[in-house]
Amino acid sequence: RSAVECGPGRRCPMPRSLAPQILLAALAILAAGAEGVGDDGQCSSRAAELVKCPQCRFTTDGAANNAPLWAALMRPWSRGEAGREIDVLDVGSWEGLSALWFAKNLRVRSVTCVDSWEGGGKDRAGGLSSLGLGDLEARFDHNIASAPLPGPVSLVKLKGLSNQRLAGLVGAEPGRLFDLVYLDGARSAEGVLSDFVMALHLLAPGGVLIVDDIGLPGVEEVVNTVAGAAGEGG
Repeated sequence: RSAVECGPGRRCPMPRSLAPQILLAALAILAAGAEGVGDDGQCSSRAAELVKCPQCRFTTDGAANNAPLWAALMRPWSRGEAGREIDVLDVGSWEGLSALWFAKNLRVRSVTCVDSWEGGGKDRAGGLSSLGLGDLEARFDHNIASAPLPGPVSLVKLKGLSNQRLAGLVGAEPGRLFDLVYLDGARSAEGVLSDFVMALHLLAPGGVLIVDDIGLPGVEEVVNTVAGAAGEGG
């Protein structure tokens, strides 16, 4: 597909050229390992330690696996380096762990969090319903409010399906761009492709797009398609 729906009567084309850091980021995340799942205390404490928030409530700790790779990939934006502040788009924020890691470790001006906080059909089928989807949004709100941040960061919450919220950003704020976009939302190939293409339209020049969970069939299909297009000079 050369374009996806990104709003009423609007289609967003796949850019003809792709930044190398997009694929490097995606492949790096693949090597990060499996995500820890389960409210057994171990995931919660590992995640809480990652963002130095003992009062936070987590049931998954995937960002703990990814953090070393994120830190290496985004070293120029780390709080220990000089430079301008960046804007982050976090798609599939779940319990807020990734958003908090970005806010605490990078020179962040804003983090925009997108999620339905209801889980998708594949989430429930995969057993994540046992993690308490009923209070998932409450856990996100609690964690965002509880975690101490090293400086003023604007945390924006956009509730809804990723394709709808991203389309809203593309259409309503055509000049709004993000330096870092993290995709951890849709799981079907169609949904991932839609999020991916719209994310590219929202990515600032020199920005980084991270695609998580590329070991999942739908995500892997899109990443392989994009990698093939990039290899052909697309």
